[in-house]
Amino acid sequence: MSLPVPDPLPPQKAEIPASQIKIPSKLRIARSFGRKAATYRQHAVVQADLVARIVGLITACEADNPQLGGSLIDVGCGTGLLADLCRDAGIKSRIVGIDLAFGALAGRTNTGEPFLHLAADVEHLPFRPQTFRGAIAASVLQWLDSPAAALSEIAAVLKPSGRLIFSVFVEGSFAELSATRALYGLPSPVRCPSPGDFEVSLRAAGFDHISYEPVTHTVFAADAKANLKSINAIGGTGTEGPSLTRGKLADFCRSYEERFRTENGVPLTYKAIVGICKKGL
Repeated sequence: MSLPVPDPLPPQKAEIPASQIKIPSKLRIARSFGRKAATYRQHAVVQADLVARIVGLITACEADNPQLGGSLIDVGCGTGLLADLCRDAGIKSRIVGIDLAFGALAGRTNTGEPFLHLAADVEHLPFRPQTFRGAIAASVLQWLDSPAAALSEIAAVLKPSGRLIFSVFVEGSFAELSATRALYGLPSPVRCPSPGDFEVSLRAAGFDHISYEPVTHTVFAADAKANLKSINAIGGTGTEGPSLTRGKLADFCRSYEERFRTENGVPLTYKAIVGICKKGL
């Protein structure tokens, strides 16, 4: 099963120079998301939509290949949203979820459902080669300092012709927030590639038959503070570098609103691609 390859997106100038990107340490990211596990699902509306699209692709794969068996690995599984939606959709495959955020994993059980969760690092997967028939990477790769290393690890644990189904935030995501952070000398904590650059990374890791579709969501809030709170509520504030004092934060919010407020409210834009590819032989 494959999606139709979409028309190429128009070329875009990178929103953030590489020198202004500072990916937080894995431990900082894990702690940040782990602390917010209880509020993640309430606020992760965009991420939930991307996961639902991924579940649709899994369902279509199983319909095209009814004899496929085995397990799927969900890298960066968080609170197990994917596993829950797969169960609701009637997907029978066992899902092995891995995540470094221990707090996110704490609410899951390893019994009574086709879901096993493990604390593990996507860049150092603790599995034998060719263990899984499929892999899921939902909105996690932009948090990695070396997405290429993670993609190579994923490819290694997939069986020949195994599928990787992914969502990744791409260039143009969080544009309003990133532009305001730059005014205050604050680096971006995520690396959002262009769709073309991400496709190059997939091919370098040994994937082919790549197809994807672009997804854009713009969330409007009453003020900039509400947008910041929504990001904080899902754990997306594990940043490196200097933090703002209360006074500077208030000034930051005013700058955000002055530059970007519309008649619909204060926007925060998410741009992603959702797609599927196959491990080459």
